[in-house]
Amino acid sequence: MKKLRISTLSVAVMFLLTGKLAAQQVIATSGGTGQSTSGTITYTLGELIIDTYNGADKKLTQGFQQSRLIITAVNEIKGLNYSISAYPNPTTDLVNLKFDKDFPETLEYLLMDSNGKVVSSGKITKTDMGISFESLAAGTYFIKVVQDKKEVKTLKVVKQ
Repeated sequence: MKKLRISTLSVAVMFLLTGKLAAQQVIATSGGTGQSTSGTITYTLGELIIDTYNGADKKLTQGFQQSRLIITAVNEIKGLNYSISAYPNPTTDLVNLKFDKDFPETLEYLLMDSNGKVVSSGKITKTDMGISFESLAAGTYFIKVVQDKKEVKTLKVVKQ
């Protein structure tokens, strides 16, 4: 009788440990990533175990697949007649600041590390301008676009 309890307990512990080790794995038939100007979505088709939560006007279905979240716009003043984006993000050597329209001549940028220390700065001269990340260590950086010492937009960039 004692051997049966020990055997049962051993098997139960083995199943529990095996389940914890395989918690981040998924068996799926397909998946991918979709991207637009509004954002990015990643998806997995054919997950075996999912949960669905319903609210008054929203529905959330989740499973094992979880994407990596990267925020590119941190802060922006409302009412600008132009938009600013940074690409590629994440980067390895160069980030381009892109403006969709002409912008005021008084725009500058501050490139800051995650501690708020200014790593580089300069005047923005073109609607598609590159900022070098080659000499920087891997990590998270912020590009703050400023006009007349007022923040216009802050972008988060990841250097790999």
